[in-house]
This record gives sequence, structure tokens and C-alpha cells, in this order.
Amino acid sequence: MTREEMLTRMIRLYGFEHKAVIQFGWLMARPQISDETLETVVKCHEEHPLWEDEDEDE
Repeated sequence: MTREEMLTRMIRLYGFEHKAVIQFGWLMARPQISDETLETVVKCHEEHPLWEDEDEDE
């Protein structure tokens, strides 16, 4: 899976502006982070997505 495909999967989970997607993009930009590590992050998010309480912002 390419880095772009991994980013697409994260965006499908959370949308473009979610903090998890932004952090993932930051990780993608770091050459010392391996593709295997990034793929593990994506799979973990797919298996156990982050759910924010909608009332937190109020």
C-alpha cells in the first residue's frame, strides 16, 4: 500500500480536518517513519477508530 493510499484510508475514516489525519500527514512527511509503521497506524485506526464526544466542544 502506498503512502497516498494510506492517507486516503485515514481520510475516509475521519475526514480531511480531523486531528488524527493531520497527525498522520505529519508522520508521512518524515522519511524516518517506515511504510510498515504507517500501515500499522492505519490498520489500528481502522480496527479501533477514535470517537470524539460531540459535547466536548460545548
